[in-house]
Amino acid sequence: MKSLIGKNWVDSSNGEVIQVMNPATNTLVDTVPSLTVEDVNKAVDEAYTAQKEWEATPLLERCKCLMKFKDLVEQIVLNLQSFYLMKLVNLLKKLLLKLVIFL
Repeated sequence: MKSLIGKNWVDSSNGEVIQVMNPATNTLVDTVPSLTVEDVNKAVDEAYTAQKEWEATPLLERCKCLMKFKDLVEQIVLNLQSFYLMKLVNLLKKLLLKLVIFL
């Protein structure tokens, strides 16, 4: 995985990473850049510049952008709900099958 600094996805300037572990399985999920102070300062500077550009963007355009973002977030939530609902249904089917076999 990389960090978004400005408009670019980057590694840490020193190449170091942090391992992200799944606590339930103790397996490696991914690695993320271990950002240096300089990396963080660059990210803050880029964010400050981007905020000035955003501030200069007409209100209607900002509203359209935020509404598109909202729509994307809602779609992600719906996809996650569907995914976990299917997992739950499959789990309940297995449980029901075990109960039928047990009886």
